[in-house]
Amino acid sequence: MKKKLIRNRDNIKTFLIMFFAFLAANYFYNNIVSKSTASNVKFRDVNVEVNGELTVELNCKGSIDPNPSSTNRGLGEQSKNNCTGTGKFKAIVPQQRFVETP
Repeated sequence: MKKKLIRNRDNIKTFLIMFFAFLAANYFYNNIVSKSTASNVKFRDVNVEVNGELTVELNCKGSIDPNPSSTNRGLGEQSKNNCTGTGKFKAIVPQQRFVETP
């Protein structure tokens, strides 16, 4: 019975030492290491703008063919189109860049 009680005390001591060591390491990392590492890093917002011209060629003649019996048991239809068109596109993509200050 005494051996079991002494072993439990040793386990509790070990746990408390590890717990306080963990708390100290966590405090040290969050308050000293992180602040010194990230103190010189700043963010710069950059917008990347993409402009271009788009040429599209589509099939758009308007023929509609019923499905063969091997496709969806002959139910439904498939359309074939034959169209051409042009257009312009524009996109703005926001990004963040890391900038290290001297």
